[in-house]
Amino acid sequence: MFFVPFAKLVLAKLQRFHSIRCIELDVLTKYLSPKSGEKIIDIGCGKGFYCDFLFHKGIEAHGIDPSKRDIAFAQIIQHKGIHVQVAEGEAIPYKNSEFDRAVSVCVLEHTRDDKKVLQEVHRVLKKNGTFALSVDTLDSPNYGVAYRAQHAKEHFVNQYYTREKLVKLLQSTGFEVVDTQYLFGSGVATRIMHVGSFFHFGFWFLALFPIIYPILWVDHQLNRTLSHGMILVVHARKK
Repeated sequence: MFFVPFAKLVLAKLQRFHSIRCIELDVLTKYLSPKSGEKIIDIGCGKGFYCDFLFHKGIEAHGIDPSKRDIAFAQIIQHKGIHVQVAEGEAIPYKNSEFDRAVSVCVLEHTRDDKKVLQEVHRVLKKNGTFALSVDTLDSPNYGVAYRAQHAKEHFVNQYYTREKLVKLLQSTGFEVVDTQYLFGSGVATRIMHVGSFFHFGFWFLALFPIIYPILWVDHQLNRTLSHGMILVVHARKK
């Protein structure tokens, strides 16, 4: 059917024009450092966009997500070589030490039991396996209480994190934290996030990509050592 390849093309293009995700995934990929031939799991893979990206880099890509609708969509629009299934992070349906690396893109803050999720990720990773994850923090002074509350309601956030809170949680579940980086914490970036929220980070936000992305990219390059932000990206390793 014509619709399937057309939908796949459109959705793939839209992901490339999400200014926030572009920068976030660049940092995550640097931390993940995927190698061809490895077996990698994406926790909370959604519609499978990052799994598809990994697959085209020669990775045996697996993804889990609790949304039956998203997994069904991924099975239609993404490459047939990726392996996705319905499952929760609290009960990952794989054997111990099965994966070389794991990744999670702004998922942990939505889970029912974040510690259990991290324990499960630790279990399915090989020794010294890399875990790259990002989480919502909104712990910049440029994000007020009202904005945090509205964001949590609209995006189903169960818990926010600070660097200290997440590092402690990772260490308590058997991980060594190698590096961390905050994103979108400057005055310029937070103003753009407020505009994005107004548009619900939807079509109009994507349409403004040619304007927004260069600004955020330059801002990101100039603010790599922020102590707060909207998103925290972490490079961890299984001990």
